[in-house]
Parts: sequence; structure tokens; C-alpha cells
Amino acid sequence: MTYSLNCPYCEEDHAVNHPGGYAPIYVDCAACDNRFIMEPARQGVAVFKIEDAPCCSDPECRELEYGASGND
Repeated sequence: MTYSLNCPYCEEDHAVNHPGGYAPIYVDCAACDNRFIMEPARQGVAVFKIEDAPCCSDPECRELEYGASGND
């Protein structure tokens, strides 16, 4: 699915393809060269700066937390 969103750093418009589901993904902004997070939600999409994202919305942190728990 394609989402239309703005970079939280520079407000540049982006069309982002998401593979489906609700898993967060990283997006690289071509305008300001920053990476941010987009996470589909029931009511649209959440966008976070890397430093402001909760662990459950950061793909790397999420993998470490859930991967270490032993829960599949």
C-alpha cells in the first residue's frame, strides 16, 4: 500500500510504499537526508523522528525487544 506523508524533519512530501500489515518501517528522506519511521495504524499512519519513536515503533528496537523475549 502507498501512503502519502511528510518528513518530520523537513516536511517534504513523500509517497511511501509499505509491504502491508502494521509493522513500522524506516523511510529515508531524499530532501534532508534524514531517516524517519512510518507506522500504519487503524486511523491512517504515524510518523516519528528516530529519536522520538517509542521502542515498539522502531523496527530495530522492536526486533531486539521481541526477539529477546522468546515469544513468537
